[in-house]
Amino acid sequence: AQILQRNRTLPEGEKNQVDIIYRCGSHLLTLINDILDLSKIEARRMELHLTDFHFPTLLQSVVETCRIQADFQGIGFVYQAETELPMGVCADERRLRQVLINLLGNAIKFTEEGTVTFIITCTTQKQSLPDFYHPLQESIRFEIKDTGVGMTPEQIQRLFQPFEQIGEGKGKVEGTGLGLAISQKFVQLMGGNILVKSQKGIGSKFWFELDLLLANEWAIAKQASPQKQIIGIQGTKPKILIVDDRWENRSVIVSLLQPLGFKTIEAVDGEDAWEKICAIHPDLVITDLVMPVLDGFEMMQRARASADTKDILIVASSVRALEAAQYQSFFAGADDFLPKPIQATELLEVIQKHLNVEWVYQEATASTTIVETNLAGFTPPPKKELDILYDLASKGNFKGIVRQAKYLKQLNQNYVPFVEELCQLADNFQDQKVIELIDKYR
Repeated sequence: AQILQRNRTLPEGEKNQVDIIYRCGSHLLTLINDILDLSKIEARRMELHLTDFHFPTLLQSVVETCRIQADFQGIGFVYQAETELPMGVCADERRLRQVLINLLGNAIKFTEEGTVTFIITCTTQKQSLPDFYHPLQESIRFEIKDTGVGMTPEQIQRLFQPFEQIGEGKGKVEGTGLGLAISQKFVQLMGGNILVKSQKGIGSKFWFELDLLLANEWAIAKQASPQKQIIGIQGTKPKILIVDDRWENRSVIVSLLQPLGFKTIEAVDGEDAWEKICAIHPDLVITDLVMPVLDGFEMMQRARASADTKDILIVASSVRALEAAQYQSFFAGADDFLPKPIQATELLEVIQKHLNVEWVYQEATASTTIVETNLAGFTPPPKKELDILYDLASKGNFKGIVRQAKYLKQLNQNYVPFVEELCQLADNFQDQKVIELIDKYR
């Protein structure tokens, strides 16, 4: 899916479908990790992995994934988020996403008719703080409401027990009874607690609050850097040796790097890699750790022990769940670590960090230029109409936005450029960008 995402010849509709494949594939990966996480929780070896990330993007990816599920089931899905949510936060992104998708997925699964509502609010009491106060964290409340089958008090008592399946019929058959137990443990590790209110036949409400550390400097730096697609490299073409006993793992990295201009060489195990390192002296080695004949650890130790290869750049790669492998790889001589499955952005960031390559970025398309030009010279809708759109966007009502946009298109042809841009953002659930566009002319 990541390889297809980088294909510039795909039509826009197919790109959206590939994005859906990627998001759902990533979600399936979290289901596999559920089993591994449960064993870690029971062994008291679970640790949080904090990283800086873009908070609205996390929420948007969760909303898009769950909206597809709700649409397929034929129920409503409403996303309501405050406009002043923090941009950059420091938390365990993967596990927070896992908790939200699990709670929303359950709500959708057990709602045969009606609506599932996802509400995000900032609960920090800013009114009582002095003007000069700049908090290092924000209290965020996550709330999921549904009009589903609901639960009895007795069922709620058993809700967070591992392998306990509370639902009935199809929902019970589809579940494993692990999701809520693991989600509760994750939230408790993050400093919160999942609470629930439910009434049989009426619906349920799940919610939790977390104090999220802010990453404002990271967010500002990300906003300042160009978010363009990398399409090549300038100057000399680095040689990268990819070592893995599984051809499909090598193929993914090769397919990501070759189109950019890198020279890629493949090795099937540590012994094969060692021979090629001595023969061609690659600029960078990306190696798996668990392989037959000679594993990645021994291959790295052999490279570091030789005067000719001791300074070669080596990036170790292994599955994210095997956290100990990361530390062991550094002891064996790795310069960096890439968790599997390989993410294109992480791969390119590591290459940039160690090889200091100069990227070639995709230029802005003609359609982008036309939109910007048109928006600069058109007549915006009146404030009354913009207020209606803003209210719809704040509630996450994308269908309402599209309906109102079509009305504006009929009202005045001068609004067409604005409407087309608005509909494109709404179709892709770009809620923050929708709000920014409306607010710009409001």
